[in-house]
Amino acid sequence: MNSQALDADTKALKSFGVLLDDQVQNWQIFQQDNGGNVFLTLGGTWLKHPNQNLLGAQGGEVQARIVREDTGQPLSKACEWQNMETEQDGTWTGKIGPIPKGGLYRLETRFNPKGNKLTEWSVRGDMRHCLGVGDLWLIAGQSNASGYARGPYQDAPELGLHLLAHSGKWDLARHPISDSTDSIFLETTENYNPGHSPFLHFARHLKNSLGYPIGLLPAALGG
Repeated sequence: MNSQALDADTKALKSFGVLLDDQVQNWQIFQQDNGGNVFLTLGGTWLKHPNQNLLGAQGGEVQARIVREDTGQPLSKACEWQNMETEQDGTWTGKIGPIPKGGLYRLETRFNPKGNKLTEWSVRGDMRHCLGVGDLWLIAGQSNASGYARGPYQDAPELGLHLLAHSGKWDLARHPISDSTDSIFLETTENYNPGHSPFLHFARHLKNSLGYPIGLLPAALGG
């Protein structure tokens, strides 16, 4: 087999099964509702394996579930494998929940071929890791909110303290919170990079007091 054919086969093998869109990201924190839960809206595509027999030539269902990241156990019956609306054009949508405040959780998907009785052998699906349900806090303001402290600190990253970075991607919260690397937003225009700020310590205090994850949304703009 030549290298070009091998590359094509490798690409096909990497893309078959259930594919998630960007509605849910790794490290994402979701705002709980008044009952302390969230329902996730999901969607994406599903693609057949080059070997049709491996992806149910007779059809099937995209399924999703939510499990604990530390144990792999489903949160509840409502978060065990749930059928999504699976269209024959290769798209799928659905909701799952209620997902209780807390975390960290993992979103798993799979394709269950029609008539399959050995569900542990269902076809692969995308996952999203280290998800949490708690509270979101917006960091708004100017220079001080961006963070310009320069001295040493003891304020390490911690699971359950996450932020929506200026890159548009969720990640562990860490200093500097206003890091403009790969930013998709307008960057601070003052003459030096931001330093540390009190907001990671603030989020840690909230998490320890309330007992659930905290997500930070930096939106400050100095200069």
